[in-house]
Amino acid sequence: MDVRYALLLCAAVPLAAAEPPVDFGRDVRPILSDRCFSCHGPDEAKRQAGMRLDLEDGAKKARGAHIPVVPGNPAASEVIKRVSAEKPAMRMPPPYSDRKPLSEKEVATLRAWIQQGAKWQSHWSFTPPVRPELPVVRNRSWVRNPIDNFVLARLEREHLTPSPDTARAQKTAGPPWAALQRDASPCYCSALESDVFSLLKRQGENHKSVSSFPLPPKECTDGPAPQID
Repeated sequence: MDVRYALLLCAAVPLAAAEPPVDFGRDVRPILSDRCFSCHGPDEAKRQAGMRLDLEDGAKKARGAHIPVVPGNPAASEVIKRVSAEKPAMRMPPPYSDRKPLSEKEVATLRAWIQQGAKWQSHWSFTPPVRPELPVVRNRSWVRNPIDNFVLARLEREHLTPSPDTARAQKTAGPPWAALQRDASPCYCSALESDVFSLLKRQGENHKSVSSFPLPPKECTDGPAPQID
């Protein structure tokens, strides 16, 4: 085969996107806790078949010819076989339990986790916090603080661009209707006063605490007042 033709064929085949890393604490532990720990967890009185899935040693320990979790091999993992079994008698959680079967998405999450090596993590409360590295972004001029790196990295991953900056709001010493009194119609200010105090009362605030601020005129001469929900 001509080398140039072979290269064209390779270029025409789209590369499969790498699966995002599955986090045990965030993605896997909640599934196991909700569906498996009631029968295969820390409660010895309720534990079935003597198997524990809340501990790494128990989840990866061979039980005769079967191993619940085989890192890197979902097809050989008994957990995947049982949660995706078509026969009700083989499926876990069992039909007679009060636990719902795993959804296709949840099964796919467990499968991806095992395929990626089934990395185990202790509970987050026992894990010392580690400062993550700042993600690399293309539009570095937009970044003003470290948090912006994470926001922009996600936007760029989704092929989105940040919205342009808006003008900063003018700061006022008094309530918002004090500034509106200068710029808005008496009609609008009256409606705002009524609705603001109504909201304050509804929230249990003290009406007198704001009585010292300048209030808009009581009269409404511009027609019906607009309502503010």
